[in-house]
Amino acid sequence: MKTLIISYLPRIDVSNTKKVLDSFVVKIKGEVEYLDLLVEQPEFFSNKSITAYQKRNYMGMNLDLEENKSMARMDKMTQQFKSADLIVLAFPMHNFSMPAAVKAYFDSILLKGETWDLDASGYVGLLKGKKALVISSSGGQYSETLGTKGWDYVTSLTGTLLGFMGIDAEIVLAQGTSSHNHLDENLALAQDDVMAVANKWYS
Repeated sequence: MKTLIISYLPRIDVSNTKKVLDSFVVKIKGEVEYLDLLVEQPEFFSNKSITAYQKRNYMGMNLDLEENKSMARMDKMTQQFKSADLIVLAFPMHNFSMPAAVKAYFDSILLKGETWDLDASGYVGLLKGKKALVISSSGGQYSETLGTKGWDYVTSLTGTLLGFMGIDAEIVLAQGTSSHNHLDENLALAQDDVMAVANKWYS
């Protein structure tokens, strides 16, 4: 079993997301690979790369050297993602959703014919059988009671993107981390949730 941990933690060691992630990491069994999006940044589509992607993945055309080069980083990240059995994504909520680097990462790996495809019945996820855990933290709280549940796009967007690839995802959001009075309590709840996932995955 190979676990791939993809992180974007700009606050590094003081990151609340990292505190939750660390409680999960100690339970991992088997091979582990890390991808730090602060260090290895995903590629944004350029005119050259999106044209190459359409030619290769939609039209079945061969690419020249420069076109292959324009897709190289995306292809590398996609193959790394596909090679994992279990996937952990860890990042903070920024302005109600995932940070731009994380969205760019998803754009890099959501490639037709690699992680999803089309058949006569419609869209098909090609990564069925893999499992994912999303760990995120937010300064605010999002619930029906507060009338703010619809502001949480981390849960809806990551669930949609992973599900589109056929991946069964669990999402743990440590909420209310800006409240110093309840920070430890809120982090402990999230740590309990990720420990439950770890016990299920690695038992």
